[in-house]
Amino acid sequence: NKLMGVDVYSTNDQLGGPGIMYSNGVSHLTAPDHLTAIQSAMEWLSFVPSQRGGLLPISHINGVDSIDRPIDFTPTKGEPYDPRYLMTGKEDD
Repeated sequence: NKLMGVDVYSTNDQLGGPGIMYSNGVSHLTAPDHLTAIQSAMEWLSFVPSQRGGLLPISHINGVDSIDRPIDFTPTKGEPYDPRYLMTGKEDD
């Protein structure tokens, strides 16, 4: 914990707690208390099949987004772009 005689961090949370893990993208969500954390975890698990190789527990997957849709976006070489445009297309500015 000491670097050249100086404390680098004072608690383990500063080393790798929610404030660090969430802002770095390691954790996808935080909760204010244990009960909310368990409820959130159960909600996330509800999207996972109950057994390995099983069907997803989602019965209606069509939604409002059609799989067969035109994508009108071609990246310009050498210019930065949002990679989501490759899937969704881009409205003209």
